[in-house]
Amino acid sequence: MRFGPYFGHNRQFSSLCNRTSTVIDNQYVDDGKSLEMHEWNRKNATLSQILGVMLGLMSVLKFLVPIFFVGVSLSFGARVWSMRSAKVASGLILFCVTALTLDLYHEGFEFIHYQTTHALIIIAIITIPLAGLFLLQVSHQSQIERGILLGLYGAIFLLSLDQYYFGQCRASGFFFGKSINPLLITFSLTPIALFTIMDRLEEGRYNIFDFGLCVLLLPATGALAGHRAAFYTVIIIYALMVLFYLLNARKKAFLLSAALVIGMSLTVFSDNYTGCGFYNRVSNQKPLLDFYETFETIVEKFETSFLSLALSPVFADSALAMDVTKINDHEIVKATPDLESSSAWRILLWHRFFEFSGSEAFNWIIGEGRKAERAITPPFAHLHNQFCSYLVQGGLLKILASLLLVLALFKQMLASPPVVAFLLMYAGQFMSNSPLWNSASLPQFLISVLFVTCALKVKNENSLNVL
Repeated sequence: MRFGPYFGHNRQFSSLCNRTSTVIDNQYVDDGKSLEMHEWNRKNATLSQILGVMLGLMSVLKFLVPIFFVGVSLSFGARVWSMRSAKVASGLILFCVTALTLDLYHEGFEFIHYQTTHALIIIAIITIPLAGLFLLQVSHQSQIERGILLGLYGAIFLLSLDQYYFGQCRASGFFFGKSINPLLITFSLTPIALFTIMDRLEEGRYNIFDFGLCVLLLPATGALAGHRAAFYTVIIIYALMVLFYLLNARKKAFLLSAALVIGMSLTVFSDNYTGCGFYNRVSNQKPLLDFYETFETIVEKFETSFLSLALSPVFADSALAMDVTKINDHEIVKATPDLESSSAWRILLWHRFFEFSGSEAFNWIIGEGRKAERAITPPFAHLHNQFCSYLVQGGLLKILASLLLVLALFKQMLASPPVVAFLLMYAGQFMSNSPLWNSASLPQFLISVLFVTCALKVKNENSLNVL
């Protein structure tokens, strides 16, 4: 086996690896260089475990993980990039370039004020070396999976500590200041967790630690973070996987069913213990489930254009200047007393989007830019739906770039339950929030997609080699 494609132009690594004559149980034996190769493998296995831990902790470490990946991609990844890694990274680079071009094109865009723009530039620069690093390190499967599980348990522990010890409902894992949105925690935590668990379940590596994580994902998204969309999506994914495995692997179906029942019970128990009221928020969702009926009721009550209402002097202040505590006094919320405030405001924002996008002036091809989105969403910064946000910001062009970003994953959906779980988890959270406006969540999302894409590519290549 020759390792040139993994190491690209680095002659020192290539000459060392290409002298390898035999591969036995992933241990490389070299005539005269076995000790050096063993040490090289040991260091790479350690790096794989560290990468796994950082992927697992990504949700609670905010900016630290992207900074870490910038460091390792420039120090390690720069030595192992190749045309192979460039091909894997092409979709991500296209997405970054498209998003940056659209941002710079739209009138009113202020480059210095958007940290997400800086994140796009940095990710675009490090994508190819980072892809090369991932392609190499995922070959140490057990180490990187062990690291991910350890990091995920650590993230849930921090959430628990934040709520039970520091008394914070809707825990975010940060003990000094509560500026971070607790919804952003589950955004990065759950997709990586579900992909790892389902992949191990699919290949027979599932054990008690995976089962424990399956159980804990429900109270983590529900009772701890209080993110209903993530909580519902995890339940739906578990239910779909149970139905899938009932047809061909009943033991797996039983394990997921048990995790679902125990996890929901633990969520209710934990919520009752802390008194944070997540169960009450979940049980009061009939108006949201009857979305179209509620939507029609609101439209009938107010004949005034919602867009005119959004652009009126009442909402002219910036999101930072407006007192968000006045939301509950808004006429929309008062008109729907059976609908708790966050659901009422989401419906209001979505109606503003429909009216704005339906106007003749709206450009469906390239959108209207971020400034236009903020103009119709005060006192919030976005539309609370990632698909709507991207359509306003960059039109169909930005939506297409987003689809190309995950094209390699779409191709694997029918043959890979872990990929289905990964994509559904993101899609479910995109329906009620726009997390990619955040300068920490955006790079975390892109890094997660790149990691899963690399893992699938290596897995497919290994399957072909076996055949």
